[in-house]
Amino acid sequence: MEREPELKVVGEPGEARRKMRLCFIVEEQYRGDSMPLVIADQLLRWGHTIDLLEPPETVTCLSDLQSQRYDAFVLKTVSGGPGLSILEAAEAAGIPTINNSRSISLVRDKAIATAFAHAQGLPVPRTYFITHPRLLKKIPQTEYPLVVKPTNGSSCVGIYRVNGHADLATFDMAERNPCYFLAQRYEENAGYDIKLYVIGKDVYAVAKQSPLHPEVEVEEQPIPLTSEWKKLALRVG
Repeated sequence: MEREPELKVVGEPGEARRKMRLCFIVEEQYRGDSMPLVIADQLLRWGHTIDLLEPPETVTCLSDLQSQRYDAFVLKTVSGGPGLSILEAAEAAGIPTINNSRSISLVRDKAIATAFAHAQGLPVPRTYFITHPRLLKKIPQTEYPLVVKPTNGSSCVGIYRVNGHADLATFDMAERNPCYFLAQRYEENAGYDIKLYVIGKDVYAVAKQSPLHPEVEVEEQPIPLTSEWKKLALRVG
């Protein structure tokens, strides 16, 4: 694990800021991305000590997790990535993690996220959990069209609309993306996605292109936030 040099604390005159020692777990998928490295960079400039741990390139000694004396482990997760195992190991050893494994599961596992959102009163379409697309034929035709997506999906990859039982003969999603699946009733919409981002008590709305409607051109940008969206986001997010 390479350690970056420690820097002097930078702050306002008279401001006392405790220097922290953090380990950023960087999944292979994010090595070329600005996130989370831009955050690590900023923390370095503020005088904190940052170590980078890249699971595909590093032998991680679990016996030494506590003796490293990190203030926290930080991870931007990848579905099925090895970083989560290391993060959970650190959490089990009593080391703070950002985020904690329960929060990550609530977001990354779409089955858990859907059940949680429904329990909190979010108007979620009727949803089924299946282990293989062949089970879609057991869902009544009256429930179609369905949106089928992997439970561990991200970045809008592997999302399909199935209009009825007749479509199942050529539906081979499991062969290309082995995992479990959610099947949700398709709700008519404007043809683009709206994502809500929650930071503390602040909520931001962004319009994004829908994988189900590639024909609808959408400029990905912030859009006005309605009071109803904000209430829903703060209740669930």
